[in-house]
Amino acid sequence: MEENETPETNDTSGSDALFNTVVAIAVAFIALVGSLITKVQGDATTFSGIAASNEQMYYYQAMGDQISGDANINNEFGTIFQLWREYDLLAVSAEKSGDVASAQAYRELRDSLVNDSALLSSQYFNPATGNVDVPAFKMETYGLDIIELEEKQQAASEVSAAWDDKASVYVLQMTMLAVAGFLLGLALMTKSHVPRLIFAGSGIPMVVVVSIWSYVVWLDPIYDLRETGAIPYYAQGASFVKQKEWEAALPALDEAIKFAGEEYPYGRAYLLRADANAALGNFEAAIQDYEIAIDAGEVAPNIVSDLVWVFFQMGRFDDALEAGEVALEENPEDLWLQLRMAMVELGTGDVSTARLNYRLTLNRAAESARQKRSLGADPSEIWWQINEASYQLKTLAALLADETAVSPVKDAISDPALVGQAAAEMAILLDEKSVAIQYEIEEGSINAAISKPKFVVSINESKGFVYKVGSEFQYSGLEEGSLLVVKVSRNGVEDPSWTRTLNWNRANEGVLKILLTPAYADLYIVQPGVYEVSFYVNGVLTQHGQFMVGNDTPQPGASFEFSDMLDGFDFFNMDIFETENDEDGQEYDIQGVYEDLDVLDFEELGNNVQGEDGFAGFEDGSMIDDPSGDSTDLDETTPDDGDSTTDDQSDPETGDATDGGSSEEEGGDPPPDEGG
Repeated sequence: MEENETPETNDTSGSDALFNTVVAIAVAFIALVGSLITKVQGDATTFSGIAASNEQMYYYQAMGDQISGDANINNEFGTIFQLWREYDLLAVSAEKSGDVASAQAYRELRDSLVNDSALLSSQYFNPATGNVDVPAFKMETYGLDIIELEEKQQAASEVSAAWDDKASVYVLQMTMLAVAGFLLGLALMTKSHVPRLIFAGSGIPMVVVVSIWSYVVWLDPIYDLRETGAIPYYAQGASFVKQKEWEAALPALDEAIKFAGEEYPYGRAYLLRADANAALGNFEAAIQDYEIAIDAGEVAPNIVSDLVWVFFQMGRFDDALEAGEVALEENPEDLWLQLRMAMVELGTGDVSTARLNYRLTLNRAAESARQKRSLGADPSEIWWQINEASYQLKTLAALLADETAVSPVKDAISDPALVGQAAAEMAILLDEKSVAIQYEIEEGSINAAISKPKFVVSINESKGFVYKVGSEFQYSGLEEGSLLVVKVSRNGVEDPSWTRTLNWNRANEGVLKILLTPAYADLYIVQPGVYEVSFYVNGVLTQHGQFMVGNDTPQPGASFEFSDMLDGFDFFNMDIFETENDEDGQEYDIQGVYEDLDVLDFEELGNNVQGEDGFAGFEDGSMIDDPSGDSTDLDETTPDDGDSTTDDQSDPETGDATDGGSSEEEGGDPPPDEGG
């Protein structure tokens, strides 16, 4: 019986043998591909670490340059230049007092500083005017290097992130290979025909896909902006943009974009070029650059706000709304974007919606300021943005009121009178809310009344420049504990150094005199321009007045441009004792005429407003005086605007207002109160 039994044989068919062979080859291929992926994954991790180290290196280099550069600036500007100014002022003071020898000695000391300072070289400094170009000095000494290092840092960060992404993909591929190997192992172990085919049919294609995928990823190069040569050109362009040298910035940014290549658009360079084009009025080019920058990943809310603003200045309100609404969906709390969108809505003529959105935005701004304060953060950026939005509204109102002005914005507005009036009303609302947020004032009604202010000036006898300006007005209904805030703007731009605040602790009616100019004695020079003084009681615009110094004021013209409020800040420095025959000297013309404004009559004021004794009713150095004799300095704080004028003065003998001024009856009611 044992002889009839046949030995046990392998009953695997030829197809099974082929199947096993294919699976075995796939498993071996997994081992090969897996080892290669492990190698390149390790390389990617290494390269990412190198880029990250470079990023740290650039950061510390930039920080070191910033520290040393700032120290140099502090020495050059904060020490040497300020010493130059001190000697210059001492020379002025000595010459005014008739001490010619001392004046000459101070001037020699002043001039000797020029040889010891790079900032005071002719490249950056004009000794005849006292103007010094600190931004250019900063850029050319260390700012340009810092921009380049920061851009290299950003590029290294992007390279590190790209290698990290590759390493992550390799890890995923290795995981998929492990899964494929597991499936193929099941295929070899399973005896049932159908499951074997399912396992193998899933595992082998996965091996093929992962192998091809890993090869494609390996071939894909990592773009490194540092290797293109674009960064130095970008840094040059950025330095010009920071100095507002828009024309000079464009060629450098063109080169940066060209060197970076079309395959990898240089988003930050496109963004700066868009800013430069927008500043130059090249709005179509700016829109193209903004859109490319956004597509390249520059999607911060302020960038979309700039695009919205360009659309607005072209009168393309619908495009502005479309771009802004998409951005607001992603950044609903962005204050600047909300303010810009409200102004666009105003331009469309939808005044009710614009007014509603302004109020909602301001309420959110107030809440944001409260939150920042509760966390110990500085909320000043909030009221700064509100002030900027108010400035633009006033610009719009001026544009629509000027029959000679030409602007795409004006052409696109169907009802200029309605929109212009609403813009002026909204500007008051924003101004009041800015003051309320800045000084943490709870909104409410007030019973205070302030008459139209009268202004008095002090003029230097020898050169005729204004060095002090004071205001006198009647008031009533000012309750104890109220906060009086006085803000001054010149040519529409607020000068924070003129701001005065007073917590009211005196009679609730009477006459008040306030020194508006900073208390720099007779060496402070009041710059020419149209000055608007606004009086706020508990955050409500209660009265405003206007006066003018000189005749160098902006006149409306056919070409009308919207500009940023910051662009309006300037400084008037000059050697007030330069002779008129000196080529570098500047003549300070105190007289001037400006359309409907009542210009201060300096001839009538005569000796009553010259010298220290001319500032009647004010103690020397005091900023406030009233008939009760309770004289208290006002605190200095920060920005805002106003409107309207007079040419009155105080009687130097009695301190009472003289005739010819505007009284409360003559000046009329205060402007409409939107925010109260």
